Amino acid sequence: MRILYRCPECHSVLIRDSELDAMIAVAPSKATYECSICHHFTPASDILSGKYDLQRIDQARVPALRSSLPSLPEVLDKLEQEHDPSYVYRGQIREWRAPLIPSANRGMVSPEPATAWLPGMRLRGRGNMFHEQLPPSPSNLTKEKADRIDRLCYLVELFGYPLAQLLAQQCGIGSEGLDVTSSPSVAAFFAIYDFARNIFVDSSDEPGVIYRFRVQHKEATIENLKTINFYSCPMYLGFSQLQALASCDSWHTAVDSFFQYHVAFGEAKLKEPPLVRPLELLRLPHRELARSRIACQEAGLVFPDMILTKFYSTLGQPPPAGKAEKEGMPAIEDLSAGDRTEKLVFRHSSEDKRFIPLSPLQLFPQQDPFLTMLATFLSPASIGKWVFLTEYGFVADAGGPEMLR
Repeated sequence: MRILYRCPECHSVLIRDSELDAMIAVAPSKATYECSICHHFTPASDILSGKYDLQRIDQARVPALRSSLPSLPEVLDKLEQEHDPSYVYRGQIREWRAPLIPSANRGMVSPEPATAWLPGMRLRGRGNMFHEQLPPSPSNLTKEKADRIDRLCYLVELFGYPLAQLLAQQCGIGSEGLDVTSSPSVAAFFAIYDFARNIFVDSSDEPGVIYRFRVQHKEATIENLKTINFYSCPMYLGFSQLQALASCDSWHTAVDSFFQYHVAFGEAKLKEPPLVRPLELLRLPHRELARSRIACQEAGLVFPDMILTKFYSTLGQPPPAGKAEKEGMPAIEDLSAGDRTEKLVFRHSSEDKRFIPLSPLQLFPQQDPFLTMLATFLSPASIGKWVFLTEYGFVADAGGPEMLR
């Protein structure tokens, strides 16, 4: 019988055989188990004690505590039992004190909810609570933040709004959507693992939280990628949108297609508007794409509602009528307060990691060919400088691998 257990050093999920266990149990003090991922040796007595073994949710036996909060296995069991394709999830080791907004906006909104708005002003017609964006200042718009915004603008200009947001998510640049997953287990792992410190949260005064969002899935087609813009963006975009791009056999072919796309994009910019981006030229090796972070995490983006100011009406592509009436600064939706959002909190326990057969290296693979390809494409040594030269009229650094970490 195969037994799943977790390496105590790198937290990878490993497999061992019960028959081999029985043989080693004769003299456990003289044996060790080696992790096939990080090659850490663990005494056999520790492994055979079962303290690193994983369990199924239906085997959960988490000790009862003096708390009204459920355990993670109880929350995860509920999510898995009720799951359907219209649900996506987000796990956090604790609930933030700030509003639940995308990374591109964090630290740049007022902590107090906005009051000067009417329901008809909502761009997407669904937000319940909004926070005004703060005027840019050295305290909320650092150079790093400004650079990331510039790179996101670069991607939007080149690929259009939906594809740019998905590429920005993969690159780690920071998108205008909130990172979510279509997998309850992945969300649960993010809710108990502190990636900053590379440890599981065994206990905490603050409970963990999993958000569940009900969304509608936009059909994954090239035409939708071409026509969706900031104003018409649906609440959710996922991995399937990338799969709408044509397939090829290798990342070398994919890189070539991105360069060919840029040439065709430059030609399209010279024509009379409206701009039609030739996204049908782009190619991705779909089998290899399954090894990327966005695929391993079953990742997607949830986009908040917005309240726009009158400034937007002056742009070359103005918003729908009546959607840019606010004075002052724009406001962004707190996604934790939406009608389509459910918040499930749970108490942390040292047993939680035994019920989720995932590891950090599975969710953030060390070999991510998609990320490598994007780093190549965005490198200043390749396409970046002359993209800015032709599209914006000046030479600038478009980024590169150091911005994609």
